[in-house]
This record gives sequence, C-alpha cells and structure tokens, in this order.
Amino acid sequence: MTYAAIQATFSDFRLVRGRKTAVLHFEIPIEKADEALKALGGVPQTQSEVWCGIARLDLKKAASEPAPAKERRKFVDLPIATQAGIIANEPAFWRWSGTTEEHYAAMFIRQRCNVKSRADIKEGTESYAIWQDMLSDYERYKESQPF
Repeated sequence: MTYAAIQATFSDFRLVRGRKTAVLHFEIPIEKADEALKALGGVPQTQSEVWCGIARLDLKKAASEPAPAKERRKFVDLPIATQAGIIANEPAFWRWSGTTEEHYAAMFIRQRCNVKSRADIKEGTESYAIWQDMLSDYERYKESQPF
C-alpha cells in the first residue's frame, strides 16, 4: 500500500440527511489538482471507497516555535558504555589505539578492559580502573597532537 498526503484548506461542512454522515470540503489550488488526485488514487469511483486520514496543520505555530534545545550532558556524566561508544567513534582514538575503524576500536576497548561488552565496565571493578587509565592516556595523547 502506498501512502501520500496533500495540503488543503478546510472550507465547508454539511450534514447528509438520512445517511448519518457529513461532507467535509477541502480546497486546494487548481495547479495542485492533478498531484492531489494522484496522491488520493485518482478520481473517486462509485463502486469502491478510498479511506483517507485527515490531520490539521498549524503552519504558523510550527514556523514560529523553534524546537526546544536538547540539554547535553557532560561526557563524564554519561554511562561508561556510552563514553566507550563515543570514544570508539573518534578517528583520534583509532590512531592512538592502532585501530582503523569503530568496530576494531570497540574490540580494543573490550580486550584492554578484559570484558565481553563495554556495558560490563562498572565502577569499582578492575575493568573500570583500566578504563580510567586508558581514558587518561588517550586524553593526554589528544592534547599532545596538533589536530
């Protein structure tokens, strides 16, 4: 099934007596008529119905209200697995660790911290101490590089 949408203005409403239904009128510019008919599946046929969804668009509100800024957390406040995921995506970490891409960098972190998953690096464990040392070494490396 193919879905499509058209933009129109709601212009009129009337009840259909004896049928317990209403007719809603929507208007579009004439130059958009072919496009709208195509989106709706062509000219209506008396032997079949085409069900459509109708949604109200508040274009003024959408244009005037910017999306709220997402609050960014500090790197140190992120879960360790998230920190490790971020670091593993950095080309500078690839250079420091001698790897060539995120997949290998993630393997490097897991092997170095002696865990099966980066989520296994927990505070108070040996893997956490190794992670902290590795992170400190990497930060020193980044500070020493001209990039």
